[in-house]
Amino acid sequence: MQSYLDLMGLPHKEEPRHPVAPVSSEESICEWVHNAIYNPSPERPYLINKPPTDRPHKNAPLLDSQERYAALRNCRWVDEVLEDAPWVVDSALLEKLNIDYVAHDELPYAHSTNGGDTADVYDWLKVAGKFLPTRRTEGVSTSALVARIVSMYRAGELNGKLTKMGEYDMTCDVPN
Repeated sequence: MQSYLDLMGLPHKEEPRHPVAPVSSEESICEWVHNAIYNPSPERPYLINKPPTDRPHKNAPLLDSQERYAALRNCRWVDEVLEDAPWVVDSALLEKLNIDYVAHDELPYAHSTNGGDTADVYDWLKVAGKFLPTRRTEGVSTSALVARIVSMYRAGELNGKLTKMGEYDMTCDVPN
């Protein structure tokens, strides 16, 4: 079986390095850990995960930072969690952590700073050959899970659980 690096046509390194470092994903690894994120590379010697912490760049997170860090530390494919990491990955971060590649989904992620706007924060990595596209599990997303929970709430299907939790004011009146 060919290695992931061979399949992607990427060079192997002699010295020990951190070959793949996924960064924040809008719906996958850090907003809410679910099975869509567990689609790792077949060969992945070391994985650093950088949860998003900057709310201005994202929707409101479902879990707070400490909950996301704990969930990631318990993911068998994550070797290291980079806490309080910057939203945008730059060459200084790659150099500091000795990272060869950044893995993320292929969607462009726009970013605005006082230095200007960019249509895709990962474009420079793609051009430099340091970007590995990840695969998502088809049909699973945080948005779909949130929609399912809201639908169940509106139908009153969560009233029993909310009552057991003592959250009486959160129960939903269900029309007859």
